[in-house]
Parts: sequence; structure tokens; C-alpha cells
Amino acid sequence: MSFAGRYGPWALVVGASEGIGAEYVRLLAQRGLDLVLVSLPQDPLDDVVRSAEAAGRTCVPVSGDVGHAATLDAVSDACNDKDVGLLVVNAAQSEVGAVLETDEDVLVSQIRVNCEAALRLVRRLAPAMVERGHGGVVLTSSLSSVAASPWLATYAATKSFLLRFGESVAEELRPTGVDVTVLMPGPVDTPGFRSSSLAGGPAPISAAVAASAALDALGRRTVVVPGGARMVAQRVLLQRLLPARVANRIMATALRRMYR
Repeated sequence: MSFAGRYGPWALVVGASEGIGAEYVRLLAQRGLDLVLVSLPQDPLDDVVRSAEAAGRTCVPVSGDVGHAATLDAVSDACNDKDVGLLVVNAAQSEVGAVLETDEDVLVSQIRVNCEAALRLVRRLAPAMVERGHGGVVLTSSLSSVAASPWLATYAATKSFLLRFGESVAEELRPTGVDVTVLMPGPVDTPGFRSSSLAGGPAPISAAVAASAALDALGRRTVVVPGGARMVAQRVLLQRLLPARVANRIMATALRRMYR
């Protein structure tokens, strides 16, 4: 099958307005998929829609916070009459700060946006893919998921959830023809990254590199780390080779330099 034949004719991209999400939209439009695009009300989605439509694709925008049940229902309604063959969950909420110094509602909101929304969308959209015998799911995790991440504790924990959830669902769906890929980027040059309080750290990769890696991995690899051998080696070192206490200390030291 072609990419559009296997993962089309429609894709749902959640968190589509900028950064990796906007690159997903650009690449999927080039690959011949029509698109349901979800973004926060204040995010600049119009340019993304225009670029996809210029490529000859149909776009249906949905505005709202996927941490709220009403937005998830609106997304489901937008997809009800469409053959959605690809679900891309890219929305993420990240707050830099110590757990005891961050508003409790903000921390809970991160869990709803980063974890609960992904789970609910997979539950709602994957059954139709299973029935058709083909389709795909892309979840965006992070290298912060592989070790302790102080000042990003809740964010890193939600990304760990997405990693294990994606790996597990991939095995459950493997016999059905539905592919699952988890993207695990390190720093990515996005508006969110540029506006954060980072004071140093490794140079980010481009959003285009990250999105391309995820789409190219569909049907081939369950977990993909974009950015070349250096980033892959970092994941292997922290997650596979070093004792957990050593990996945690290395990550904590790096993040302390970046955020404190």
C-alpha cells in the first residue's frame, strides 16, 4: 500500500498549530491525506490550514483544549463521518518548576492533556482502524521520560506513560494491521522550546526532522529517537546501560544547569 492507502484517507493531528505538529500537517498533506486539526483557541492554526489546503487537501479545524471532555467530544464529532486512518497525538502541556512550587491544578492539567487525552483518543479512533485492517497511531513522548527529570517531574512522568502505553498498545494491535510509533525527541526547536527558561543544554533538532522520523518509522519501528546517533546513544546510555541512580543523577545535574 501507499502511505495514503495505509494511513488515510484522513488523519487527525492533535496539537497541530506549530512546531512538530505543524510539520506533521505539512508532511501528511504532501503524502495525500486530508486532515482534522486540533489546536488551542489562542494558537495560530490559520497558516497551517492554508498551507495544507494549498497542497490540495481538505482541512477541518477544531479549536479547544483536549484536557477538557467537551473538546474531546468535539474532536470525535468531527471524525465521525470520516475514515480516519492515522491518529497523531502531539499536544503537550509542559510547566517548568518544582512540584511543591507549581499550582496543583496546573500539574493535574498536564496529566489530562498529555495522558488522558491520548488514551481516550486511541480508544475512540483505533477500533475503526482495527475493523478496516490497517491504520496508524503516533504518540509524542520525550527523552525526558527515561530518567528522573527534576523541575519537569510531571511532564517527564506523562511522557513515560506515553512511552509505555504506546509500546504496549503496539503489541496489542500488531496482529490487526494497525501500526503504533512513539516519537522520543530530545530538545526540538519549537516556539515552546524557545520561550522556555532554558539557559543551556544541547542544541535542538528541527521540528521537521522530528516529524519526518516519526512518520518514516510507522510500520517499521515502535520507538524512534530523532536526531541521529548522538540522541540514540543518549537514550541507550540513560535507559539501558547505566544503573537507574546514576542515570537519574546525570539527568538531574543537566536539568539543574538548564533550569535553576
